[in-house]
Amino acid sequence: MRTVGVRLIGCRPLARWSGRHRWTSRVAGVAFALAVVMPAALQVQTAMAVSVPRIYWGNGQTGAIVQANLDGTKANPNFVTGAQQPGGLVVDGQNVYWSSFPAGAIGRANLNGTGVDQNFISGVGHVEDVAVDDQHVYWVNAVTGTIGEANLDGTDVNQSFITGASNPQGVAVDGQHVYWSNADSGTIGDANLDGTEVNQSFITGASFPTQV
Repeated sequence: MRTVGVRLIGCRPLARWSGRHRWTSRVAGVAFALAVVMPAALQVQTAMAVSVPRIYWGNGQTGAIVQANLDGTKANPNFVTGAQQPGGLVVDGQNVYWSSFPAGAIGRANLNGTGVDQNFISGVGHVEDVAVDDQHVYWVNAVTGTIGEANLDGTDVNQSFITGASNPQGVAVDGQHVYWSNADSGTIGDANLDGTEVNQSFITGASFPTQV
């Protein structure tokens, strides 16, 4: 058995980050830690996202996005197929998104599994994580130390929306800011949604932070 981080869609976290499979968040002013124990059959998963009433995760071995009900029933191991080591899963009101870092691409599909586009955004390099808000898609490139941004329809791609990150591993967004983890420097960075006022040391003292 192992624990993995879970991304809760619809909850606005404050100062959350994960390290070594621990996920922390603050919802309604209450801080908590959440760990999910996966059965052995699912331990090839690479990332998870929750959007009521479904849970989604990536299978790094089969290259599939898996979907199940929140009570664990009706798991579909081939909800979306053809991804390459899918990770960084995130869900909004219409779509599920994932990273395929061997392909240097971000994939997208409708919440019913149709309209699959494995190269929704391409050329993103070593993409580790993906985040979305109501207007944009964001991702981190661990090799170039950048945060990328594009419109929700995949246009106006900016691979260097934010630069100067230190091995960024995770990215998150709220109504005012974008946040990312700097694994090598042990910090959480933040910036305004237009990419201004970049602060690579918004939170310090983290131990190899990964997901945010």
